[in-house]
Amino acid sequence: MNQDWKKLLLTVSVIGMLWGNQSVSAAEEQTGGANPISSVFTDEIDIRSTSLQAVQEAVKQGLISGYPDGSFHPRQYLSRREMAVLLAKASQLPLEEQSGAGLKNKDWAAPYIDAIRKAGWMTGDVSGDFRANDPIRREELASILVRVTGVQQIKGGLPQAISDESTVSGWAKEQVQTALKLGLLESSEGKFESKALVERQDIAAILVDVFHTGERTASLTELDGDIAYIDGRPFVIGKELQSILNEGNKEALQDAIITYDARTRNLSSLSEIQITQPGTVAKPITLNLKDTSYQGAIVVSTDHVTLRADTLSKVILKSGSSTLTIESDIDEVTVDTTDNIIVRGSGTWKQVVLKSTKSIVQLPTSVKTEKVILAEGGALSQIIRNTPSTTPSASTGTSSSSSGSGSSGPSTPTPNPTPEPTPEPTPEPTPEPEPELPVVVPPSPVNHQPIVQAIIPNKTVFLGEGAQEIDLSTVFTDVDEDELSYEISELDQRIASGEIQGSKLKIQPISIGNTKVTVKAEDGKGGSEVTSFLYVVQPFFIPPIPPIVIPPIILPQPPVNHAPEVIEALQAVEVELGAANGPTDLKTIFSDPDGDVLTFVATSSNQQVADADITGSMLTLNTHSPGSAEITVTAKDSNGGEVESKFNVMVKAPTAVNHKPTVARQITKMNVTLGKVSDTVNLAGVFEDADGDTLTYTAESSDPDVAGAMVQEDMLTLTFKDAVGSATITVKASDPDGEETVTTFAVDVQDPDAGKGLFISELVWGENFNQAIELYNPTSKSLNGGDITIVRSDSDTPITLDSGTIIPSTSTLVLAEGFSDFTEDEYYYLTLDLFKNTEPVTLTLYYKGEVMDRAVIVPAQSLTRKWDTVLGDKVSYEPAEWSNIGENNYGNLGKFDPLINP
Repeated sequence: MNQDWKKLLLTVSVIGMLWGNQSVSAAEEQTGGANPISSVFTDEIDIRSTSLQAVQEAVKQGLISGYPDGSFHPRQYLSRREMAVLLAKASQLPLEEQSGAGLKNKDWAAPYIDAIRKAGWMTGDVSGDFRANDPIRREELASILVRVTGVQQIKGGLPQAISDESTVSGWAKEQVQTALKLGLLESSEGKFESKALVERQDIAAILVDVFHTGERTASLTELDGDIAYIDGRPFVIGKELQSILNEGNKEALQDAIITYDARTRNLSSLSEIQITQPGTVAKPITLNLKDTSYQGAIVVSTDHVTLRADTLSKVILKSGSSTLTIESDIDEVTVDTTDNIIVRGSGTWKQVVLKSTKSIVQLPTSVKTEKVILAEGGALSQIIRNTPSTTPSASTGTSSSSSGSGSSGPSTPTPNPTPEPTPEPTPEPTPEPEPELPVVVPPSPVNHQPIVQAIIPNKTVFLGEGAQEIDLSTVFTDVDEDELSYEISELDQRIASGEIQGSKLKIQPISIGNTKVTVKAEDGKGGSEVTSFLYVVQPFFIPPIPPIVIPPIILPQPPVNHAPEVIEALQAVEVELGAANGPTDLKTIFSDPDGDVLTFVATSSNQQVADADITGSMLTLNTHSPGSAEITVTAKDSNGGEVESKFNVMVKAPTAVNHKPTVARQITKMNVTLGKVSDTVNLAGVFEDADGDTLTYTAESSDPDVAGAMVQEDMLTLTFKDAVGSATITVKASDPDGEETVTTFAVDVQDPDAGKGLFISELVWGENFNQAIELYNPTSKSLNGGDITIVRSDSDTPITLDSGTIIPSTSTLVLAEGFSDFTEDEYYYLTLDLFKNTEPVTLTLYYKGEVMDRAVIVPAQSLTRKWDTVLGDKVSYEPAEWSNIGENNYGNLGKFDPLINP
């Protein structure tokens, strides 16, 4: 066999034996070694969907890891040992080789536990025992998180009410309330469940939240004392920011956009504040930063804002900021808007940057400027100096500002003459020196910072390997094609050494462990970018083959067995007969110092009242009759050791339960034609009551102007108000004990004549006196001819009909010339006097004073309305709606059918 293969196989075998013989008490033990971190676990399917993303993010940030076999054990309860290791690593506490006091045996986690104890975040019991194997309860976790974040003394925030507060231990009540106020832990359906155990998958989201690093940008939604709500989430205001985020600035900071850093939920720094809350002319918004150490940028994107400070590093004026007051010295003011900005106040601005040639800034003489940077094509006239409205005295020259205000030189006004008999000569004013023009820096091309075009994957190497080389020119790029230089900005020199030659990064492993490697690329013009990856060094060695030594045979001494222990006493139970009882996990009641697997037995002093079943470690209580019984639970190990715990059970007789009425069937929607007066609905059978109670009914209408509702016994009467619309009827059924239920149904009152109206359906102008006008009523009601008027374009005298002349529903009325050849009795004869006319006549039809239609009667034509007409042309005559059926055609008069196309 090839010797290189032999070496490789031997190496793999040795490493396998080394890892296989390790005793891993918790997943975090392997993170102290050199195993590569993975975000994919063999048992990932067991992680709740709501927790999976948080687990993956925690692994990505190095806050939590899995077991050496690639599993995560998400549903395993988190022990105090694991919690100590997680907190020590996440907060990067210094570790020392200490005694591990309170631990029964030397423990791999001893340095982490000692560090946590020293920090005061976790302590042992009164005897000094750290209880490393005990699981963490939610109330313990709340207390730990409050200590880690240092928020024990906060006063702000909204108190959170929980329905199971009585179950919280007395020592933990204040810490639980603080954790809830800060959102470190959440309640579920109003319950905190303080005694519930914390699973490994639950801690991931908490670690990501509490130990988040780096700046974030979000909206400052509210200030409440020492609490700031950012996007609705509470953060503790650090001492260094309390002079800024206070009651005096609360109005100005409402909904401000801030860029901040907040590790362990402590708001520690701000790098930018953008004011979005507008003020008014009478009451401007004021941000007072005097006597503070704020060095970040201030962005103003709203109007009527006042800024007060001793010195500001940068102020950015954006669109929306047109009237401002600034009382401060400023290193740089950037105008990033084309709005006309008026500034009041005082101070010295070292540099003013105008981003656009359309930017206009009006400054008072009390604001001094030292340097102006213009956009390409810009002019100094973009900065306008406000001059006093009164004539300056002889001692007043031009403004001393060097901002390019456009002054042409010192003025020389003549003083007013004195009222003495002999006026003295007018003194000549001493001219002021002309103001110096500001330094105008021509604009430079916009520089783009380098970007990461390919991430560097995490590296896992073996100790003893040579250097690894990475070509950084494939990792970074620059859109300006600037030549990039590189540096290593972060590397644990105890784990690896690194150097950069040109664009080549070389890393050499030094010792077992892992380190974050951060590389920075710079373009030489102020632009830079970084990327990071994890570098893991694993042990790699071939031990020498020792000589074969036959050890003496030593018979092992039998180990000392320790009896199981009660870690929490079983509590007395008071329960109602027949009520459901949740199981109790006896692993939270008993523990074995030797780690032996325990079996459990339960006995009852009165089995007729209650007894208990045990499946695995789960105890379920069974109740049989009212009374009391004592349940004894015995925990046994496999070596004869045992311990017992007892609790009393009080079973109460069940109380009668009243059942509320229920809806047996729904009342269907009621469609009503306008004009109907009332209708009824029988409520018998609509509701039912499981207790057989007699029900009473009430009803309400959402719109009584459409339909009213009244109930007598079990009959619902609906009254309709002759109005079109819809109403929801709510019917309530109540039993004698006050339990009630409701059902609803809709009532829809519709007008069958909506969109319809009287119109002219046919116009006939035949030979001699054979002229006629046909009217059609498409509605469901008869119309009175006395309400009809037809105005003619050729006469001031309108056509009217006798009162009592009726046009029935969906019927016609023909108005015929009295001298015509028509003989039909049902026609209405009158004098139209069209015989002598030679031009068309426009007819406007009115009903009760409202215009209903417009039509044109034309000589020697018979015109009929199109078949689909149900409403006339109220605005203007529409010829397209008419058909010419020929000259002297009288056959269609009196029989317009809207469903037939003529």
